[in-house]
Amino acid sequence: MIRYLMGAVKQLSKDDMKHILQEVEKQFPEGSDLTMTLADSLREEGLQQGLQQGLQQGKTETMAQVVQQLLFRKFGKLPEDIQQSILHVDSVALQILVGDIFTIESLDDVRKYLQ
Repeated sequence: MIRYLMGAVKQLSKDDMKHILQEVEKQFPEGSDLTMTLADSLREEGLQQGLQQGLQQGKTETMAQVVQQLLFRKFGKLPEDIQQSILHVDSVALQILVGDIFTIESLDDVRKYLQ
């Protein structure tokens, strides 16, 4: 049952989980330690997911800044549309841009990467 809950936790709301934990405690009073372990486990999993998302977002933002700096050094002041596109494109496109920075010849080439 616990494995099922752990697998389904992404689809359950906080209220659903609270209700399930209350029912487990009612049915199995001796299982309150189990519910606390389950709650701790879910909390830890949520913290880990939040940390990973934060780290990924930070990496993407840093890469966007690097791309903007490299393009500024190559082309001078960047048009607003390119600056905004760099901030909103995914990390894969940013990595490709960094890797190809020496072969990019124009701002039109940059726009192609950002589409």
